[in-house]
Amino acid sequence: MLVEKPFASNAQDAAQMVAAARAADRHLIEGFHYRFHPLFERALTALRSGAIGKIRHIEAVFNANLPDTPGELRYIEELGGGALMDLGCYCMHWIRTVAGDEPTVVSASARCATPASTSTSRPNSRSPAARRATLKCSMQPDDGVLFRRLRVQGDAGVLELDNPVSPHSGATLSIESATPLDAADRLGRRHHVSLPAAATCIEVIEGPRRSR
Repeated sequence: MLVEKPFASNAQDAAQMVAAARAADRHLIEGFHYRFHPLFERALTALRSGAIGKIRHIEAVFNANLPDTPGELRYIEELGGGALMDLGCYCMHWIRTVAGDEPTVVSASARCATPASTSTSRPNSRSPAARRATLKCSMQPDDGVLFRRLRVQGDAGVLELDNPVSPHSGATLSIESATPLDAADRLGRRHHVSLPAAATCIEVIEGPRRSR
């Protein structure tokens, strides 16, 4: 089962989904397609090879101008509305993937567009490995500009990935003052790279499926 992000509204719902998938003997996959894109793989390879040294701070930002119009799902509390759920889930996924462990929230602030949902969220966290992370997301940014960036500060350099959300539409990866790497559509569209990865996961665990 391929599930649209975010996986669930809370940890309890997520645990129930995992239990149901295990009981039904089915795979349960969260639809963060960017994770399988070649550009993000390049970034992870650079970080893991020590290109910027030991990671000290991770900053993840996703701002998008999403007006609070009647019926807009992103602002409906019962459907898990709010900037952190719709945009911030990407940022948190980047942080968890780069850090390789589970962060602990040490502080947070929010600006509410309506009593039921947040338009801007800014949690700060620390990972067990003493790395610090900052997450910023807004559905009503002051400048109204679409902005998506992952910035990783190490003790020997900086890695920046512009537009990690949808690298298929154009993105850049830079390490310190290195020339940005172009990530055009030739590297593959988002679902063209994530679906084969999901199929491979199923085949590895269950064996190839044969049609009758």
